[in-house]
Amino acid sequence: MRDNVYVATPQYIYSFDLTAWGWVHLLLGVLAIVAGFAVLKGQTWARVVGIVMACLCMTANFLFIPHYPTARY
Repeated sequence: MRDNVYVATPQYIYSFDLTAWGWVHLLLGVLAIVAGFAVLKGQTWARVVGIVMACLCMTANFLFIPHYPTARY
């Protein structure tokens, strides 16, 4: 599958399918929302899950930097 992007760095350390990466972002976002609602309901396990989800989302966004449409290199 060939994905179209606005800007892509030609020689980045890793490459991946952008459709799959979109699903990864969607899944992480849904899990973060579920953990957020659990925190609001007072679930103690949700605090740890929320911190882990924040770290995973931060890492996922960092790895996606070369494919942002506004990125300039």
